[in-house]
Amino acid sequence: MSATKTLRGNVTIWAVRPEAFADWSVPISLAAWSTALASGLITDISCAVEDGYKLNLTGSAVDNSQSVCDITVVETPLYYQYEALLELFRNRPGDVDMPIYDIALSLFDAPDVPYFLVKRIDKAQGSALAVGDIVSAFGVYTDLAQDVVADGAMLKFGAHFKTTGGVNTNKTVTA
Repeated sequence: MSATKTLRGNVTIWAVRPEAFADWSVPISLAAWSTALASGLITDISCAVEDGYKLNLTGSAVDNSQSVCDITVVETPLYYQYEALLELFRNRPGDVDMPIYDIALSLFDAPDVPYFLVKRIDKAQGSALAVGDIVSAFGVYTDLAQDVVADGAMLKFGAHFKTTGGVNTNKTVTA
């Protein structure tokens, strides 16, 4: 059996306002997603995100306290740690070639704005969310962002985030 790789273009990242869902700890339902999408609480920012983004779990904090009865090291997970760092492409000042660049920039250009960054892998970017899709949601607050400047490079905006601890990974979308 051979391994199959997921190709670029098969990742979608949405910026979702926290009020889109009452309880982020449960799997997302397609009905609630459709309502939030129609209300303007969900924005697909995928095409503005540079490919080297970081939006994943990292090592979890653990407690390794032992009782006198333990015969081996016991590690109890305390909470999930994750990172959220996106570099967004920008239009040149006065240019509107790619409207999604300006839309994504406007979402993250002020500090302390809460969002959930929702990521789906393995379906063509831009395809509608469907029952059975697997998504991960990462709670964040915007932080002080900055322009990313390099000689001869595309204009980019560093969207930096503070994590909130609200994370729900690899959940299957329900009806």
